[in-house]
Amino acid sequence: MNTLHQISYEIEYQAEDAMDEILTDIVTPISEFKKNPNLSVKRADGKPFAVLTNNRPSFYVLTPELYDDILERLWEAKIAPELRKRLDDEDWVEVTLDELR
Repeated sequence: MNTLHQISYEIEYQAEDAMDEILTDIVTPISEFKKNPNLSVKRADGKPFAVLTNNRPSFYVLTPELYDDILERLWEAKIAPELRKRLDDEDWVEVTLDELR
């Protein structure tokens, strides 16, 4: 069972292995980003982008909504095993729709 910490560690470990791989379609050099970060964000039009230093990704910029979505998915991945276990442990009673009316 993966915990959120383990999932985060695995993501970081994989990121180190793929450090040269750019995981976005949009990139900007660090020098341009430092000159005007807001302009870089505006040009990306809500899409995530990589900021490059010496042609290697230094960091990624993403919207608060995308960040929230990533955190939500990590949380779901964390609780999914517990939910599956609880569903397996329950005694189910079969009913028809007519019985529920």
